Amino acid sequence: QLQSAAAAMGAQVLLEGELPEDEKASYLLVTAIRECLVNAVRHAGAAHVFAKIRQSGQTAVLSVTNDGAAPAGPVAEGGGLGNLRRRVEQSGGEMRIESAPVFRLIIAVPASLSELY
Repeated sequence: QLQSAAAAMGAQVLLEGELPEDEKASYLLVTAIRECLVNAVRHAGAAHVFAKIRQSGQTAVLSVTNDGAAPAGPVAEGGGLGNLRRRVEQSGGEMRIESAPVFRLIIAVPASLSELY
């Protein structure tokens, strides 16, 4: 579904690594990639979104960048990113946004959220 959404926007998501086996953790990371896709196309004119996922112990770490224009300044968390932050933090995870030299979203969440809920 993510790739179809990207194609409909004239973009492509390039994923490196594997989503966590846990359905809830995987869904949260896909939600984050989707939010970055929409923002990258809308605000930066990106054609590609690069998502890297790695497991570090019991934590899944996602890093998302794109090939669009770099932000002119710090990225303000509007509705989409603000809601994503709330979901990540409610899951016991952390979220960080970097604006320079390129936009980068970094999320770390427990690799098995199903055990928490």
